[in-house]
Amino acid sequence: MGFYPGNAREEDTDTGTGRKGKAQGRERGPAGGEHRGHRCGKVKEARILMIPASRRDVAEREALSREIGRIIGEARRGGQDLDPGLVRAKEAIDDEKNHLLVARSRWGELLGSLSYTFPDAATIRVDYIGLRIHRCGLGTRLMAAVAGIALEGNRTIRLTAEKDAKGFFSRLGMEMLEEYPDGNASFGFPVGGMRRLVDSVRRSR
Repeated sequence: MGFYPGNAREEDTDTGTGRKGKAQGRERGPAGGEHRGHRCGKVKEARILMIPASRRDVAEREALSREIGRIIGEARRGGQDLDPGLVRAKEAIDDEKNHLLVARSRWGELLGSLSYTFPDAATIRVDYIGLRIHRCGLGTRLMAAVAGIALEGNRTIRLTAEKDAKGFFSRLGMEMLEEYPDGNASFGFPVGGMRRLVDSVRRSR
């Protein structure tokens, strides 16, 4: 897995994807009152690590699942605003068929994750995005990371965005392929779109 630099753009929204590939996005304020500059600094210096799908080597997944479980429990006990995508991300981690991208700060703090599958030889399907830090470009970084993986394998990316997240994916350069009666929509990258996203995130360093 590659390590992808990130940017902290004010217009970025947070995203979370459900098991059926439905992405959610909402504007959020500072989590726990933490200063935005400090939060976004964590994202800029973060590493993105890959955990491949595996039915045998599950120790890392189990540790990550416990970690997210603690984060979710603490947020709920403290009455904090919890990203639904983070809850769904735990479900993805517990499913050994999913490949994972995990963003951690330089101090090892879990910042967010993205899960994806390979439904066929030509496609990557993004299923979940769960973030702890919002409006700092972390969702963009994770999408750039999976775009880099798709480029290496000469694959396309597909996902289904919930209606509130369609603007986020459009700003990444994705195109709406189909809109459904419930307001959700299928998205994919146009020719050259993934390369532009990866290059723009790298240049932001």
